[in-house]
Amino acid sequence: MTNTNTVNALPDILELPEPLANQVGEEYTNDAREYVWLQIVRGEDDVKELVEDFIDGYELEPSADTSTIVTEFITHTMAIRRQQIAALKEAGFSGKSNLTLAFEKLQQQGVLALEDFGCCNNCGHTEATGLMNEESDRWQAYVFFHEQDTERLIETGETCLRFYCNYRHICSDEEWQKLDRAQKEARLDKQLQELFVTILVPTFAEYGMTVEWNGDVQSCMMLKNAFFFRDL
Repeated sequence: MTNTNTVNALPDILELPEPLANQVGEEYTNDAREYVWLQIVRGEDDVKELVEDFIDGYELEPSADTSTIVTEFITHTMAIRRQQIAALKEAGFSGKSNLTLAFEKLQQQGVLALEDFGCCNNCGHTEATGLMNEESDRWQAYVFFHEQDTERLIETGETCLRFYCNYRHICSDEEWQKLDRAQKEARLDKQLQELFVTILVPTFAEYGMTVEWNGDVQSCMMLKNAFFFRDL
């Protein structure tokens, strides 16, 4: 069965080299190992940037020797990840997660679906709204999870989904402007409820996931039994 545990599992063979472990400190060795693996699982492949982030994040002494040790470890970790991906594909993995497949299906149904999108909730909503409005006739709503959500998804198989709908698929601009705030919110609430029941729930279920929502537009939806995959 393909899931986050099989696709993104941190291999036991991945260990920090002794010189790097000594610099990081025994209490942070496992954390450093998991941190690098998480970045690479997310598809980060800029070695120079990863090295700089690692040195800054663990407050290591910046030197040529330190950069060399960290570079070798990150390069080695990437090689292990590529071997893992190759083995998964050889065993029949399609190269797409159940979440990617569901998001592709949502897009076919007029829902702009964005993975690992934006650095946070506010930026994600702002950018997704802009993309939705660029093709307003095509998109009746958007759904996304941001970079911080991605970390949770990789680690637990669960994540929050942020969403909103396009009022232009409810009524015309002229009609919309005549509504007061309460009326607008009521229309949007109704539309979101319908999208949740008729499109989101059955689409995620088709790919083995469950999605829960309390009906409050200020609350995110909780997606379970999902997994994230990005090739390297």
